[in-house]
Amino acid sequence: MNLNKNDKIHFFYSFIQSPKRIGSVIPSSSYLAKEMFRSINFAEIKSIIELGAGTGVFTKLIAENISSSAKGLIFEQDSIMQNKLKETYPNLNFYSNALEMTNIVNTLDEPYVDVVISSLPFANFSREIRTQIAQDIYKVLKPNGKLVAFQYSRQMKHTFQSLFGHVSTSFVPLNIPPAFVFNCNKIAQSTEKYPVE
Repeated sequence: MNLNKNDKIHFFYSFIQSPKRIGSVIPSSSYLAKEMFRSINFAEIKSIIELGAGTGVFTKLIAENISSSAKGLIFEQDSIMQNKLKETYPNLNFYSNALEMTNIVNTLDEPYVDVVISSLPFANFSREIRTQIAQDIYKVLKPNGKLVAFQYSRQMKHTFQSLFGHVSTSFVPLNIPPAFVFNCNKIAQSTEKYPVE
């Protein structure tokens, strides 16, 4: 989906009205999108979650690359942006509240997913909400599943490390603002959650 002027204007005004929820004044760049999906092998994916789809920069890549039998679960609170994405990508499933993620995944034939892609502005959430969403992400991932998340600071690295152990971090300067990308792999031996402090 190419972003038209109306998409960008709506994204900007959504940021003005609710900067803590939107997290950025403009959508993610193509450079950030490339880095977010660099480690993703779509041929192996049976199910994928996107948290915070916005105008659909990452959603487009998911819709174009997942197999016809794979499940794409896309979360976006903004009703206007979500409805636009629904019209554009009818092969994906759309939801509003990331806090309902575990309940929704539990309705799948296999109640785990291979990959979670997150654009959520964790730094703008309360500590309680940050912790709950991070733990829920870990819970819904299969053993060997992957979380790829971007943030505008390193604040979440400790939280991700406490859940996943090793976290690989890269930096994308060609984005506004520049972004850190966190790659986290769930250890294969366990589906249990680590404590988050």
